[in-house]
Amino acid sequence: ASNDAVAALVTEVRALRTELAQIASASVRSQLLVTRIQLQEQRLMHLDRQRTEVSAKLSQVELARTGMASQVKRFENPSNQIPEKERREMETMGAEFKAQLQTIQASEASLRAEQDALLNAISSEQARWSDFNNRLDELERALPGTTAR
Repeated sequence: ASNDAVAALVTEVRALRTELAQIASASVRSQLLVTRIQLQEQRLMHLDRQRTEVSAKLSQVELARTGMASQVKRFENPSNQIPEKERREMETMGAEFKAQLQTIQASEASLRAEQDALLNAISSEQARWSDFNNRLDELERALPGTTAR
C-alpha cells in the first residue's frame, strides 16, 4: 500500500512538473506574441499616420492641379482680337502653366502611388496583426483550465 501511495505521488509530481513546464512555455510564447501584437499596432499607427499625411498632400495637389488646369485653359487659345504682343505673352504664360501643370500631375501620380503602397502595407500589417492575435487566442485555449471564448 505504501509503494502504491509513493507511486501515485510520484506520478502526481511528474504531472505537475509537466503542467508547470507547459504553463511556463505558454507564458513565454504569450509574452512574445503580446509584444509582437504591440509592435504591429505601432506599425499600423505609423502607416496610418503616413497615409493621412499623403492623403492631405494629395488633396492639396489635386486642388493645385485643378486651378492650374483652369489657368492653362484660359491662356491656351487667345482670341484673334487681342493685340499680337499680348497674344504672344498669353501663349508664353500658357506654356509656362502647362509645364507647371505637368509637374503637378507628376507629383499627383507619385502621391497616388505612395498612397496605394501605404494602403497595401496597412492591409498586409493588419493581416499579420490578425495572425498574431489568432495565435494568442489558440495559446490561451491550449492552457490547462481555460475555457474557449
